[in-house]
Amino acid sequence: MIEHQWETNGLLRRHVGSVTAADIKTSDTWLHADPRFRAVAYLIEDLRGCADLIGVDAAGLWRSARAHAQFLNWPDRFQHAWVARWSPPALSGLAAAGMEAAPRQVRTFRFIADARDWLSAECASSVEGGDRP
Repeated sequence: MIEHQWETNGLLRRHVGSVTAADIKTSDTWLHADPRFRAVAYLIEDLRGCADLIGVDAAGLWRSARAHAQFLNWPDRFQHAWVARWSPPALSGLAAAGMEAAPRQVRTFRFIADARDWLSAECASSVEGGDRP
């Protein structure tokens, strides 16, 4: 399941339980149909509550990240953070691909507070952090 939480300048997308490639594609389609998405400066993918990624690989996650950036016409200000306390192979592969292709736009983190620190000051509009040890 994927939940969406709109923030002032962005979106927090929570992946909960077992998440499939179809769940991600459905969420992407829903986001692109919502006019609010055109104005986002960042997207935080919160996988801390995700038990498993089923049928999801690094290429699929990278396609999702690129689809959002292309939908938004690759604005320099758009940042896409992925947060997970565990390291699924798909996320490790995404980190490598993201750092190579768009190092200023796509990053992976272990803690949401670190992801928010990475976001530019004007984008960090809400504080959910506090999850660092």
